[in-house]
This record gives sequence, structure tokens and C-alpha cells, in this order.
Amino acid sequence: MTGSAVVTSTSDVTDAANVTGVMEMEGTADVTGATDATETGEDIAATATRLAARLAETVRLVGEAGRARLWCVTSSAREPEGPAGLAQTALWGLARVAATEYSEVWGGLVNLPEKPGDDDLSVLIRLLGSRCREDVVAVEHGAASGSRLVPYRPEARERVTGRRPARPGPLCRAGATYLVTGGLGALGLRVAGWLADRGARRLLLLGRTALPARDRWDAVREPVTRRAIDAVRSLEARGVTVRAVAADVGNAAGLARLADPGALGLPPVRGVVHAAGVVDNRLLRAYDEESLRAVMWPKVAGALALHEAFPPGTLDFLVLFSSAGQLLGLPGQASYAAANAFLSGLARYRRAGGDDAVLSLAWTSWHGLGMSASSEVVDAELRARGTADITPAEAFLAWESLVTAGPAGGADLAVLRVLPLTPGILRPPLLRDLAGDPGPPPAPGADEGPDWRTLSGTSLTDLLRGEVRRAVAATLRTDPEAVDVRRPLAEMGVDSLLAVMLRRTLSERLRVGLPMSLLWNRPTVSDITDYLAEQRRSDV
Repeated sequence: MTGSAVVTSTSDVTDAANVTGVMEMEGTADVTGATDATETGEDIAATATRLAARLAETVRLVGEAGRARLWCVTSSAREPEGPAGLAQTALWGLARVAATEYSEVWGGLVNLPEKPGDDDLSVLIRLLGSRCREDVVAVEHGAASGSRLVPYRPEARERVTGRRPARPGPLCRAGATYLVTGGLGALGLRVAGWLADRGARRLLLLGRTALPARDRWDAVREPVTRRAIDAVRSLEARGVTVRAVAADVGNAAGLARLADPGALGLPPVRGVVHAAGVVDNRLLRAYDEESLRAVMWPKVAGALALHEAFPPGTLDFLVLFSSAGQLLGLPGQASYAAANAFLSGLARYRRAGGDDAVLSLAWTSWHGLGMSASSEVVDAELRARGTADITPAEAFLAWESLVTAGPAGGADLAVLRVLPLTPGILRPPLLRDLAGDPGPPPAPGADEGPDWRTLSGTSLTDLLRGEVRRAVAATLRTDPEAVDVRRPLAEMGVDSLLAVMLRRTLSERLRVGLPMSLLWNRPTVSDITDYLAEQRRSDV
């Protein structure tokens, strides 16, 4: 596979002039306010879910109206110091998906300090009247900054901190217990085996559903349960003691009992991997609070329960499995992105409180494993952003290279494959500074596409309509003349996967980046043609 799997951390782009540009706007709306909820005593997980639901509903309403540009303003979510800021971190992931699905009305997300000064508020006002080129903007000390992913280099952190990095990868004590939430799923079982490779001899695997009684194991035929049983037996054959427990990971009281060294006759827990989670992919226009809660509960409430059960200083490592989808704005993953953004926020929160053992890993999809397992649609969306999946072997190799303890380690990292840059790739703001291979040069005599930017008027429209029509025909494997330019593409059979492929084909053919939401907001060949012509006129 081309491209390279890299571990990245965030770096600020502090030039406010690079964050904004000016445009005329018909109206401005904003979504604010987490502190009111936490002050009334709401649970942080419930507050995060309520805020995400409020933002999702507001995005939908503004998108339907189409007369305002929507901004989300958070407070102290960049480096949360209390429950209010922590709850708002979930909005960062949802906001990036909103930017994809509702690009025509989405303004951006701006984070303010807990007590913004006059200079900060002046910057905010300027941002609200601007076309923002960043998905998330932090305002502090009168300056606006965006974030970028940069290659993770522990030795650079050592030079800054003056402290040597701790050991790479989690090394497990033979006399300790290691807890994996989501431990009976495909991903959790692979993690359990890897921890055993690292020296773990006692594993506590939490899952939503209990394994059947051991005397019935041989009779089990259901594939998922059969796989879990076989994996447990394989671990036991290696001399590992395994306790598979059905539990609600978000139940703090129940989890606290499991953290009791004597609860299951095991030694104290010294390492935790939080890999629990569920997926309910749907576009924002179809979201409701119930679906948001179903996705956010195991990740958000589960992470908070672990946070309470294992305070800083009690563990050798606490690894939170996040997803790079929250950084890439993958459509249909708003609730999943919100939940994973919260995990990143919790890692920053604990690290700021002195916990050197916490680490949030925003994984790209693992080929064939986990909730973000590679599928044709996910793979296509990743490629459109200049990234790709990784194999489990590559994932574990990356994990081994990380510093999981010590002040030189980063708390919030991403692991993804960077693809060569080719025409049509539209990298999200966070990825813009990642160096990528230039890719192979075009073959001699290759068709480099039409020179449409030199045209105008009817000539431009006719050429673009023909290009779009041919691209749709190629995608549907039909004749261009059979494509009705005024019929919605969905009615002609363009599904989610084909929509991604069509957008990529047009991007490569016309050598222009196209918004991820293009085919949702411009559903016909004529609509897409008009959009491209508008872009040409705006360039003049």
C-alpha cells in the first residue's frame, strides 16, 4: 500500500491572518452554554450528550432555513480545567462533521478562554463576520489559532521538557491485572492478545454480553460468541488468567467494584484500555438525542467511570481508544465523532492534572477490525482526504513506538496513513501541513482533463455539464445520453459509496477540490454544473 502510517500530535497555527477571510453574510447564529447545565448538577456525560443533541438540532434547523451562518462557541474546551469545559469537548468532533455535511451554512467552531478579555471578544466578533478556513479556532490573548497534525517526535518533547521519555509501549507486570473495556469484541480481543505479548498474565475483559457458562462453550455455533470463546481459550493456553465480565462500562458504581482488588480474586488493576463503543451512522438531519446517547454513553460515560475508579497515579497506563474520524469530519459519524472528541478532551484534562499515564489514540480504521473497520464507503472517504486505513500489525507497531508514561509523552495523538498527494484530494485543515509524497507524475500523453478555467458563459456551462454527465455515466456504467441532467442522482442509483467515487472522479478530472457535501446539496447534474460555474465566476 502506498503512503505511510504516522503518529501525529497537534501543533498550533498562531497567525490569525491565516485563519480568516472576509465575506458578506445574511445572518449569524451561535450555540453556546454548557456551564448552565453543569452548575445545575447534571452529570458530565449527560451534559455532553445534551449539548451535542442541541448542536445537531440547531445545525439541521439552520441548514433547512439556509438563511444564516451557524457558529458554535465553546469555553475552555481546548484545555479543560473543570466539568463545564470537559463536557464541551464533545462539540469539537460534532462540529467537524457539521462542517462536512452542512458546509454551505456552517461558519465554524470558536473556543474562548473561561474568562475572555476584550481583545478575545473583538477577535470573536471579527471571526463571526468572516469565512473561516479552519474547522476549529482557539482564541486566547487576543489572537486566533488553528491546529495542525505534525509527526510525533518524543525526542523533541524531551528537549522542551528536559526530561527523558519513559519506556515505549505498555509493558505489563506479571503480578498485576489489566482491564480492557469492549474486551470481548474483535478489537478488544486483539488488544488482549497484544497485552499478553507484553507480559500481562491476568486480564479482565468487559463486554456488554456475558459469555455462556463454560460447560456450554463447545456447543456454541454463533460466530461472534464462538470467536470470543476461542480467543479466551487461546489466552488461557498461554498461561493467562482471563475473567470475562458482562457490565455496563458507564455504570460508575459497578465499575468501581471491579476496580476492587479482591472483587474477582485478582491482583490490583495497573493498566486500562478503553476500547468500548458502538456506532450508529446517520446524517445529522436524521439524528435525535436517543441515538446520540446510545453512541456516546459507552465511550463518554465509560471513560468518566474509569476516570473516577482509577484516579491519576493509580495506573501504569490508561489508553483511550478514539477515532481519527472526529478529526477528518467523516459524514454520518457525528455522534461517534462527538464521543471520540470527548475522549481526547478527557486525556488532556487528566494530563493537565498531572496524570502522565493517560493517552488518547485517535486511530484511523483498522483493516477488518473494530467499529471503524474498513468498508468501501469509509475507505473512499478516507482516500478523498488523503488518508487510508492501517493493518492491525501496523497499529500495534505504532502503539509500541509511543510513550505511554512520563512528562515527555503526548496525551492526545492520532495514528493514520498519509497518502501521496494527487489531484482531487481535499485534506481537512488539520492535515494540511503533513508532508505527503507528491505521487507519481502523469504518464506521457495522459489526458490531464479540460482546461475549463479559461472559459466563461455558455462555453463554460456546456463543458462542465458534459464533464459531470460523463462522470455520472461512468460511475453508473451507462451511456452519457441516458443521464437525465435534472433528475436527482439518488433516484438514478448513486448511493453513498458511488457519491464518494463520483466526487473523487470529478475532483481528479477537473483538478479542483470539491466539498464533501456537494452531492447532498447539489443533487442533480445541472445543480453540480451550476456550482462549478459559480466557483469559476468567484475566481475571476
